[in-house]
Amino acid sequence: MPKAKKGKTETLIPKCPKCKQPVFMYEGKKKFCPSCNYYFEHTNMKEEKKRERQLEKKDKKRGRSLFFVALVIIIIVISVSAYYYYNSNTGTNYISIDDVGEIRDLKAKKDIPPQIMSKEELLDYLDKLITDGEKERIERDETIYRSMFIVDDDFDLLNISLESSVDQIAGFYDPDTKEMYVIGNHFSPYVNYILSHEFTHALQDQHFDLNVFIENMSYDQHLARLSVVEGDASLVMNQYVSEMSWEERLFLTLDATMTLGSALSSSTNVEGNKALSSLTMFPYINGLSFVEEAYDDGTWKSVNQLYESPPSSSEQILHYEKYLSKEEPVEINFELPLTGFDLIVSETLGEYFISQMLDLHLGIDIESSLMSLIGMDMTSDSAANAAAGWGGDLFNYYSRDNDFLSVFSTTWDTVGDNDEFNESYSDMLFTIAYDQEGDIFTIRDGYLYKDSSDLNTTIYYSSNIDFIWELIG
Repeated sequence: MPKAKKGKTETLIPKCPKCKQPVFMYEGKKKFCPSCNYYFEHTNMKEEKKRERQLEKKDKKRGRSLFFVALVIIIIVISVSAYYYYNSNTGTNYISIDDVGEIRDLKAKKDIPPQIMSKEELLDYLDKLITDGEKERIERDETIYRSMFIVDDDFDLLNISLESSVDQIAGFYDPDTKEMYVIGNHFSPYVNYILSHEFTHALQDQHFDLNVFIENMSYDQHLARLSVVEGDASLVMNQYVSEMSWEERLFLTLDATMTLGSALSSSTNVEGNKALSSLTMFPYINGLSFVEEAYDDGTWKSVNQLYESPPSSSEQILHYEKYLSKEEPVEINFELPLTGFDLIVSETLGEYFISQMLDLHLGIDIESSLMSLIGMDMTSDSAANAAAGWGGDLFNYYSRDNDFLSVFSTTWDTVGDNDEFNESYSDMLFTIAYDQEGDIFTIRDGYLYKDSSDLNTTIYYSSNIDFIWELIG
């Protein structure tokens, strides 16, 4: 062992250059003094100050580098913005339906030049589109959402839909008039980005007749078929972006961020409701994943076949293998054993609806607008798993005098799937019910009873507790 030199003491534990106290904590080459809350490398204060000056110089150099990088980015942004601003005022450069047809591998049967529409004109236009039949559909959806505890009793879906559409629509295709509209009088890559999506709808309409494809469907069937339509258009939109120049992509990102930020900061079509946001975005996000599966199997010909043999449920959209195996929903028939009731709504809601109902009350509270920006399905695993064994359902809503009665009948693939749904639904009840008497829960201004056995679960909810007692005997 080497000996220490005469007159010197070997330092086994370093001392802080400030307080001269021994230091026992290390972080790599650095030492930490808990007394001074100070990191250091040298036990000599002179050397330590020299090290700090060197760090300050590095920080200043790094700051200047970041400043110049930021300056270059700003110059590029301004240059690109000025270029497209100039183009927007010297003529339109809108893409055509033929441009999109080349991407989608469908030949346009008719040219549809975009028409300019102001936001004020859009509001009037949308107001006229709300026919009596459309109002009935919206009232049906409101009834479902209230009875299934998705929204409060004072929720106004019609007004929210109109207000949010004006903020969020940049362009649209009308399958009734066969016209294409651009909102506002400016041109940018973002407008063409939207048009690539909307022109795909025009091509779909010309080849597959959109009104026939999605009309007279149950809630869940409509969601499934709309997922084909929107997933198809979203895939074309993604391929259109892949063919852009880097300047166009840069400006698209900036323009899209400003446009979406403005829309999301105002009214949204879901008023901050996570479940409705997910149901609204399902055809775009999950529909895209579904169509991509078909496209990967054989390009656009396989996508075209989705219109000839469409999915029948959101379950098939979520699980592509169930579409391939043609696993169809179980048909449920329910006859109300009570008299004097009028049947107002009768719908199949589907696996995805059930998962969002559960996730709204049991999942992580995520800002609903993030769904649009992130482009991901944010459903919690627990809610998705609880709904994954779905076999079929039937939602019936009745009225008698001033009272209502809703009956939600479900069937599941296995007893275990039914048990898992029941467990999650019971957890949900304990979060929203404010009273319980036996097996009857008091929720809002109504009473709820859940009956479950083997593969089936039926949920009764009514404003009149006597109806519940009559049903359960």
